[in-house]
Amino acid sequence: MEIGIIIQAVGNVIFTIVAFLLFLRTHLNCRKLKTPSPFPQTFKFKIFVAAIIISDVMILVRAVYRVMELHQGWKGKLITTEWYFYVFDTMPMIVCMAVWILGQPGWMLGVELANAHFRLKGKDAEKETTPPMEEIELNGNEAQLHIGL
Repeated sequence: MEIGIIIQAVGNVIFTIVAFLLFLRTHLNCRKLKTPSPFPQTFKFKIFVAAIIISDVMILVRAVYRVMELHQGWKGKLITTEWYFYVFDTMPMIVCMAVWILGQPGWMLGVELANAHFRLKGKDAEKETTPPMEEIELNGNEAQLHIGL
């Protein structure tokens, strides 16, 4: 059981490093090329990014606690002391869930994704970059998605 939580924590750390490198390299390249950042500069997008960071940190706090707890065994101090469980296991998960009430991607990214214009390089740059709108038809209880190509 301990190894599973360690694997989860390692995966979470890898995600954190990759996300940070993406942000850092994009920021440095945009500064060097004197181009605007491809990330939306809206307040809603910043809330969304904050939700990712807060939930990521809370998951890491919980993973570290669980590894230490299981390493001590079933009679260890962490597993037998109730307030540790509430502070380092329950509270991070409540915070993790609560931030997504405020940072819900549909609310935070709806406008940004609908208005996104992605830059192409080379011969494909001359083609239209905005995909056609999608239409949803409701037939009874089934929704059919039609994509214009």
